[in-house]
Amino acid sequence: MAYKREIIDFFAKLPADVIFEDNILNLRAELLGNAAVLTAPLVNHTNHEGQITRHNVRVPLSILEQRRKLRSESNISSSLENIKDIKAAFQHGRIKLPMYQALLALFEEKSPLFPDPA
Repeated sequence: MAYKREIIDFFAKLPADVIFEDNILNLRAELLGNAAVLTAPLVNHTNHEGQITRHNVRVPLSILEQRRKLRSESNISSSLENIKDIKAAFQHGRIKLPMYQALLALFEEKSPLFPDPA
């Protein structure tokens, strides 16, 4: 992935418990008005036994449960960060009211049990 420095400078630091930062960074790029997807692979993805996203490896149940917990916590934190980013983009005039309302509705529908991240 490649991002403009503005994405790092405009928004808050990434939460420490987020494992998959690409979800946050991609939305941030879209909120600032610049995002593109290349269909050509630019890197070779490597799999190893210790990675959190690998499911087809034989590891003890306790490790699988630990990985599930980490992924769940990361997903919740990522969604909360997305909501904060949407609010920040709106407050700084980067998105208009209809887009702001639509994005918030989408995230609230996706995750109605999340507390308001203020």
